[in-house]
Amino acid sequence: EFAKAHPEIKWVYKPHPCLEDYLKTYKTQDEIASYKKEWAKIGIVCESGDYFDIFLKSKAMISDCGSFQTEYFLTKNPFIHLQSKNPTPFNSFVQRINDTYYKVKTADELNKTLTEVLINNNDSKKEERIKLYNELNMQNNYAAKNIYDDILAILKD
Repeated sequence: EFAKAHPEIKWVYKPHPCLEDYLKTYKTQDEIASYKKEWAKIGIVCESGDYFDIFLKSKAMISDCGSFQTEYFLTKNPFIHLQSKNPTPFNSFVQRINDTYYKVKTADELNKTLTEVLINNNDSKKEERIKLYNELNMQNNYAAKNIYDDILAILKD
């Protein structure tokens, strides 16, 4: 409903690859197709596996998935984490990143956060994210290089 009320925002709906199979236990195929059509009217429906370009061009992310948090952190943009009643705990590294994000549990909290961050352009956690990004030296931290360096160190032993 928020997305429908704010057509000035370019929305991207990128469902988890397993979402449709999960929905089939609760919804009919027609209901699922209707839901996708509604999103197609609002914005872009992206069902491909490539999402890095979407991340780089985005202003914010809304997700209930914790696995994207570290990847999305590299954009330094706000992440609105839809939390379940019993969230899975993160390791200490991811928890530090998660602490720089917005957490919402209800539709009302989501609407308030979206209004504040996207409409009012008040990203109150931005400085905190940038500080942690710099502290973690994320701009020069490459997984492939880290793995390569670790292999070299092991081979020297």
